[in-house]
Order: sequence, then structure tokens, then C-alpha cells
Amino acid sequence: MEIFIGEAIGTFVFVFFTLAIISNVISLDKGNVMSVFAISIGTGIAYLVPCILFSDLTGAHFNIAVTASVFLLGILDIKLIGYYISAQVLGSIVASFLYAVCFRSNLKKCRDEDLKVKLYAVVPTSKNNILNFIKETAVSYIFMFMILLITFVVKDLSKGEVYILMFLVIALLGMAFNYTVVAFNPLRDIFTRLLFAPRDIKSQISKVYVVVTILAPILGTVLATLTYKIIPWDKIM
Repeated sequence: MEIFIGEAIGTFVFVFFTLAIISNVISLDKGNVMSVFAISIGTGIAYLVPCILFSDLTGAHFNIAVTASVFLLGILDIKLIGYYISAQVLGSIVASFLYAVCFRSNLKKCRDEDLKVKLYAVVPTSKNNILNFIKETAVSYIFMFMILLITFVVKDLSKGEVYILMFLVIALLGMAFNYTVVAFNPLRDIFTRLLFAPRDIKSQISKVYVVVTILAPILGTVLATLTYKIIPWDKIM
């Protein structure tokens, strides 16, 4: 039960604040470099806070793709997978609903019709879904591989240093890939996309793209885990 509560609250914090930060930045019609910077830093903090709170209790997954990878590593009992995923789904549903209620007013502030869609869903810059799938996979691959290096390979890091490095990885990925065009974590996109977007916005949102936002992060983190497992770190480090 402790794992369920920790993952649910942690996922809620990450999803809610990530959505809220992106919404506030976009509603100001700031489609410039500073908006990418602000969203990247905000997303990093939104992950860092629950990570500090719950990493000792749950491992701080807050992402179904990370849970799949941790299972592959052999450090997660198969009996616990259901607890992790159900907690993450519950946390993200509640976060998405609360976001939709609290931040709907940002629709009025946003004067750009194209940007309004980004208040509720990731909108890739390319219409080529193969390219989009590769980009989503790459973000998750780099994230998971770097987290594995920070957690298991680099020696003599304090907890504080580990948290700072995790934050920097997420922030840098956001600046490189832009979290308004890649999901990074499918849970921050699924339910606002499918359930909680206003009707006029929902008609412009691709429901099919949710498949990309789920499968690509899972593939990316699984590939990163397999890469980590086949590298003989004891001979390198």
C-alpha cells in the first residue's frame, strides 16, 4: 500500500505541475527560446520534488516506461508491477482532471489557435509519425540510460548530487527536444488528450498519436536498459 500511495502522489505531482507549467507558459503566447527553457526547468523540478520525497519508498518511477525498465533490470518483483502502474494511472488521471478544472481559463489568455491544442496534448512538429516515434524513443532512451549511469555506475555520488544530475538530465532533454512536441512521459499526455480536453480542442487532437506517446517511451527505456545490461561496466569503470 505504501508503494501504491507513493507512486500515485509522485505521479500526480509530476503530471499536474508539468501540465500547469506548460499551460501557463503557452497561454502567454511565448513561443520563443525562453519558453522552452522555462518549461524544461519546470518539468525537471516537477520530477525532482516527488523523486526526493518518494525515491527511498518506491524508486520514484512515476512513469510506466520506467517501471517496465526496472522490471527488466530484475530489481522489481512481477507482483508489484500492477501496484506501480495502477498507482501511476490513478495519479495521472486525478492530476489531469484537476489541471483541466483549474487551468481552463488559460484558453482565453492564449490568442494563438494552434498553441491552444498544446495546452492539452503534445503536438509534434512533423506530420511524419515514424520520425515522431523515433524522436520520442530517443528522448526516453537518453533519459533512462543517463539515470542508470547516475544510479548504478558513477561511484561516490551523494544523494543530493544524484538528484541534481537527474534534474539536469530532464532539463537538458527538454531544451533539446522541447516538451511541448515530445511527451517524455506518456502519463502527462494520455488523459488530457483523451478525456479532459474541451470539446472544441478535442476535435483538433489526434487520438491515434497516443499510441506513439505510450509505445515509444517504453521502447526507448527498454532499449536503454538492455544497452546498460550488455556493457561490461566492471571492466570500463
